[in-house]
Amino acid sequence: MDVINDGESSFPGKGGSKGIRVELSIDDAVDAIQFGKFQKVMVIAVGLCFMSDAMEVVLLGFLSATLKFEWDLSSTQAAAISASVFLGEVAGSIVLGRLGDTIGRRKVFLAAAAIICVSGVATSCVPGYRSLVLARFVVGFGVGGLTVPFDIFAEFLPNKMRGKYLMLLNYYWTAGSIIVPLLAFLTIGNGYSWRVFVFLCSIPCVGSFVLCYLYVPESPRWLLAQGKRKNEALAILRNAADENNQNSGKIFPEGCILLEGKKESSDVFELFKHKFRKNTFLVWGLWICFGFAYYGTVLVTTRVFQSNTSGNNDEISARPVFDYGSICISSVAELAGVSLSILTIDSWGRAPSQVLGYAGGGIFVFFMCMLSLNGAPNAVLTLVAFIARMFEMSASCVTWISTAEIYPTEIRSTGHSVANVTCRLSAFVCPFVVQDSPLKSVAFIMVFVHLLGVISASLLTETKDLALGAAAKEVRKKKKCGCPAGEPFLKTQTFYDTIR
Repeated sequence: MDVINDGESSFPGKGGSKGIRVELSIDDAVDAIQFGKFQKVMVIAVGLCFMSDAMEVVLLGFLSATLKFEWDLSSTQAAAISASVFLGEVAGSIVLGRLGDTIGRRKVFLAAAAIICVSGVATSCVPGYRSLVLARFVVGFGVGGLTVPFDIFAEFLPNKMRGKYLMLLNYYWTAGSIIVPLLAFLTIGNGYSWRVFVFLCSIPCVGSFVLCYLYVPESPRWLLAQGKRKNEALAILRNAADENNQNSGKIFPEGCILLEGKKESSDVFELFKHKFRKNTFLVWGLWICFGFAYYGTVLVTTRVFQSNTSGNNDEISARPVFDYGSICISSVAELAGVSLSILTIDSWGRAPSQVLGYAGGGIFVFFMCMLSLNGAPNAVLTLVAFIARMFEMSASCVTWISTAEIYPTEIRSTGHSVANVTCRLSAFVCPFVVQDSPLKSVAFIMVFVHLLGVISASLLTETKDLALGAAAKEVRKKKKCGCPAGEPFLKTQTFYDTIR
């Protein structure tokens, strides 16, 4: 738990001389090193992981449709290819997320990147359907650990800059979403094997692994939370300050001490204690919506802009033909979504930004389904798909950030990864619903799911301008003071409180 208390006291220096002991909280220490070259390298390392996550998910629409034709798969078997990834993500979130709080952020970062690299390449070499499903499951297992790289980056960011710079990671996600349809066009669309397509999609995570191994240290917040390794944490912060052209000797003079705070449990059952319980259930509601809504919108977009050479969409043996241009344009919408969230996350706050995103996403994906059924012009469908994916991306970006901010260091990876489990479970169900159900049914299901996101976001504790993980402290203040008009209430109000 972060201690918010600075002070100075005397201590005997070398040779018996009297010196000054500077005590710094971890929040003040991270604020002091500012944002610079050190975090910029981390942006690339973590960003490439996010790019890999996006690519491994977006490629599923192309891979499932292509193999359904080439391997004569049933609709259920084709959907199982996508579902296996999400099932792997559930397992990976449970195992790797928990390890992030017990053995360290950096080790799990490296493990997740290595798993994605190896299993992604293995997918391109599999001999048949069963081995393909297994390989995709392992890819998903690695992807399930990607909440940990996100958390370690958040833990190196100054409080006032956290929302803005965490958003930078989502440009990498968007880049991955755009690159996949381009690679699909250059490979599958030009007669090359789907194996080449899958292999190319696995490359970005190799770069992430190398950069993490060379440049990303362990999180000082995590080291302090272990209650022992103060000197190692201080050395990492001094190095970061030097990398950012700050005077580490002045910020962290000899005798400087980082304050630890009270050691708390990292057990998953901490999430259900009073101080976390309400936010935990609301966060789960958000991630259930995020998992189904985002991936569902991606799959619906691919389905809407897909046709078959036979002209019959129900013919299993028909080779799929994709409108790569429209799919790529809709992917570019995610750039607009990230920009929208950057504009609103620090001015409006985390909760209102998510309400806007999930409400807008639900409305426009509904229109996309209904317009497609009514034979709307391709240009209209492309525009509606663009707006739908813009809102989906905006909402999901803020959900990632608010989740990392809700929990303290001791259970941040655990809390984030358990939320990710709920997301991947809903994403696991998503392909069977979106790819097998009539579009009209899909439209109404997507509206219901987005409504869940709107309700959850509107009731979530606002974390704007709070120190990382301080939401629980503020909730306790609110409970203790009986919510009078004053600062503790203002810091913990929800979007519902604001508009009421």
